[in-house]
Amino acid sequence: MWSVYQRTLDGASRTNNYAEAANRRIQTELGVCHPTLGNFILSLKKVQHGRDQQYMQWISGRRPKDKRILKILQEYRRNERTVIELLRGIAQNIVIDDVVEIEDEIENEE
Repeated sequence: MWSVYQRTLDGASRTNNYAEAANRRIQTELGVCHPTLGNFILSLKKVQHGRDQQYMQWISGRRPKDKRILKILQEYRRNERTVIELLRGIAQNIVIDDVVEIEDEIENEE
């Protein structure tokens, strides 16, 4: 039997319908059942802005600094990131002095 309680404890998604989750987020942002057109558009913009921020954090691999770039590269190797996402993630995390350390970590992993 499918249990939201158990899925929550396991850290899994509480719904398998992502459209349902998106609709709930929009409804929460609106705060009313019948918003004006202006409020509806403003709410959609706020929700989209939040999604954009989460996406940028994801592609930048927000983790403790020493693990971020390695995580980004591993995700790229598993085809979980596009080339553009790889480059953006690295660009947001890289310091020139770190390049040698990262290459050493990758070689040690293989």
